[in-house]
Amino acid sequence: WVELLHAPGVALVAPGEAVLRNLRVLAPELALVPTAVVPNGTEPLGALPGEADAGRLRLVVLGSLAPQKGAEILRRALTALAEFDDIYLLGTGDEGRGFDGLPGVEVVRTYQLAELPARLAAIAPHAGLLLSIVPETFSYTLSELWMLGVPPVATRVGAFADRIEHGRTGWLIEPDAVALVAQLRHLDGERAALGSGRTAAIVAARDRFYKGDIAREIVAFLKQHGMPWDDSDF
Repeated sequence: WVELLHAPGVALVAPGEAVLRNLRVLAPELALVPTAVVPNGTEPLGALPGEADAGRLRLVVLGSLAPQKGAEILRRALTALAEFDDIYLLGTGDEGRGFDGLPGVEVVRTYQLAELPARLAAIAPHAGLLLSIVPETFSYTLSELWMLGVPPVATRVGAFADRIEHGRTGWLIEPDAVALVAQLRHLDGERAALGSGRTAAIVAARDRFYKGDIAREIVAFLKQHGMPWDDSDF
């Protein structure tokens, strides 16, 4: 694979800087290969209507609750979090069974992406939790939260650390329950910060993740490095 990357007319496109850093650790010779960071594309989602009200803090977790997605961090934090927030777990699959019936937690095991805006509009979340303990290469879920106008609270690992500007487009924490509870307590008392985070999230997502735009970025990079490409494909 490394030999192929050193062939004439070959370049490496990755969805985030974290991917390139990890690859260069594994194969330092990749430092000589032309590279570009182009985020993964997705279907657009419109921002949720209005802003979350001043009631109890409402938090959403989208997708898997496998161990590598931070299930244990959430489990250890639940007792403290139940004092001031409600948590909605959407799309957990069977991994959500361990959270069924817990105080302040609602579990929805499956949903279709097209249903997501309506489900979240009904919840009106103040923030979304991204608790992975294994580095993400990109995170479509982060893109979805931003497009919907839901500011993220995420662990400071992998793509989260590269993509989120702490205090503006979301908040970064160390991957442990104590840090999670402390950050959410702070935000519970600083609701204006959540409103600013919502606005910044929408701006961060605007015109950045749509599939056609991403494809054009990749083609422009390939042409810049003299690689043949047929424009008729677009």
